[in-house]
Amino acid sequence: MQKQAKKCCIPILVVVVSGTAIGADIRWAMPQDGLWSDAINWDPMVVPGAQDDVRIDPPGLYTVRVLLDAFASSLTIAEGPTLEVQPGAELQLAGAVSNQGTLRVLSNATLCLENASIDMSPDAQLQSIGQG
Repeated sequence: MQKQAKKCCIPILVVVVSGTAIGADIRWAMPQDGLWSDAINWDPMVVPGAQDDVRIDPPGLYTVRVLLDAFASSLTIAEGPTLEVQPGAELQLAGAVSNQGTLRVLSNATLCLENASIDMSPDAQLQSIGQG
């Protein structure tokens, strides 16, 4: 008489824990014009979010354009690049802003600084361009 092996099932409990997202360091990938909202322009290839520390620092003269609402925890703009917030868009920053380049806010665009501080180098520019 042959014995049959008994099957044994062990229940497994999978727990998914949800919490606050941890911010990442996200850098502009190439010294060329591009859109903030296009992940291919960032390293790693992800559009920055409200928890992220953003650096626009490859050397060169180029413009990063914000066409859609955008968010970051902190922002660093190196000497050379321009960050331009386009009409109808809002850039929300919640931490330190270090600007050595140009931060330009066009007519009908919004720069929202919530508990943020701005450190500007002597040659940096903060431009608000409205309708005259």
